[in-house]
Amino acid sequence: MEEVENSLEGKIKSVAGKFLKISSKKEIELISHFDTDGISSATIMIQALKKLDRKFSLTILKSLNKEFIMNLPKNKLILFLDLASASFEHIKRAELKDVFIIDHHEVTQEIPENIEIINSELHQKQKISASGLTYLFCKEIDETNKRFAKFAVLGMIGDLLEKELDKLNHEILDDAEIQRKRGLLIYPSTRPINKVLEFCSAPYIPEITGNPKAAHKDIIGDIFLIKLFNKLEDAREVSAKINACSRLGRSDIALQLCMEIPKAKKESELIHARYKQLIISGLKFISESEKISGKGFVIINARDQIRDTMIGTMASILSASALYEEGTIITTMAYYENKIKISARSVGKNGRNLREILDQVVKIVGGEVGGHKFAAGCNILKDKEEEFTTLLRKNLEVELVKI
Repeated sequence: MEEVENSLEGKIKSVAGKFLKISSKKEIELISHFDTDGISSATIMIQALKKLDRKFSLTILKSLNKEFIMNLPKNKLILFLDLASASFEHIKRAELKDVFIIDHHEVTQEIPENIEIINSELHQKQKISASGLTYLFCKEIDETNKRFAKFAVLGMIGDLLEKELDKLNHEILDDAEIQRKRGLLIYPSTRPINKVLEFCSAPYIPEITGNPKAAHKDIIGDIFLIKLFNKLEDAREVSAKINACSRLGRSDIALQLCMEIPKAKKESELIHARYKQLIISGLKFISESEKISGKGFVIINARDQIRDTMIGTMASILSASALYEEGTIITTMAYYENKIKISARSVGKNGRNLREILDQVVKIVGGEVGGHKFAAGCNILKDKEEEFTTLLRKNLEVELVKI
């Protein structure tokens, strides 16, 4: 019995019961991340809460910081999706009474008593997206929420988890009743191959991405087709459109696209086209810019030349390319307001814990850290730029010696 209660499935059941009880008496403040996984999570939760006839408000964030948490209402039930696993201390200091978290990022702090959390990292580090956990939570509340499984698939693909399908992800795929086929792993599979390669950034192909004189490439794998607006769509392209909308400041359009509101379809396509052009120009800038590099790492400071909301995407694209050796740590930086957004990615799935590396530096210079072992990020004040870069470089070099 204890084993069941300590399982991820048991935790979902337990937290869902507590949520139903408390939410029947309190208004809900729903807060979700702005990437595909966060938007997909919010889409599932919104529709589940509407069915429960719960009163709620929604905020979509690109990052969670101390100031935002301190200003949250103490008389509401606070529900975080795809966020907050690195914010326990702030939540505790804010004296929030009823806090629920559904997330899959690393947990490094002690969990306060006022927090009910569903996080796969706490259960054998199972590989599942926040939207997958949100879906299983909402399905536990009401079995008819199974019809929202396709959004959990979008989140799974948005977080690149389709190659690591465990029991729970297979369950979600079965519920979603999606079509699965073998085909090119560059998207969209519905476009001519020359145009697909020209705008391809996953993977990034040097001298081909951004070049209309594209070459043919033979990359085969599983493609997931979901029904949106009564039409089968490549889930990777839908995920990319959601991501593009949010990263260009239109999370509202991303949500409307998931809710299948007709006007959002055309608007998301226009935003996505612009986003792809910005990726291409960003990659061109990076290829020509000066970098801080050493054995096993490279630091790319784009300053104000690439949007802070896109700098993580650049790091991901570079880490998936053939430009760097396995195990190389790629760190990208970009300005916003009086801060710097930093994203770190590892080439391949082995090596050092990036979240821990960033955390060691941020503990000295100040800031917010979050993420996973091989994909992490942080935010620091702009006047800490030189100190951060110096410390990060030393940290990376010291860690290399340790290995």
